[in-house]
Amino acid sequence: SKYKTNIHPFHTGDRVFAFTDGIFEEYNLNEEEFGETKLYGLLQETLDDSLDKSLKKIINSLDGFLVGSSRQDD
Repeated sequence: SKYKTNIHPFHTGDRVFAFTDGIFEEYNLNEEEFGETKLYGLLQETLDDSLDKSLKKIINSLDGFLVGSSRQDD
């Protein structure tokens, strides 16, 4: 495998989110995937929120999407 190196400077207020594919590969009872697009949208919506508030919103959105079914991954 070949890997490319990129340099991204960080500035005050910048955030880095690290997560596994488990969060966006969750499926609800209708076999619909939570998806990367939905997760990315939530990250964009919460950029001005505290980290705690951002995390709570993402987890609440995932739980609402799953409609009472348990998380299958990570």
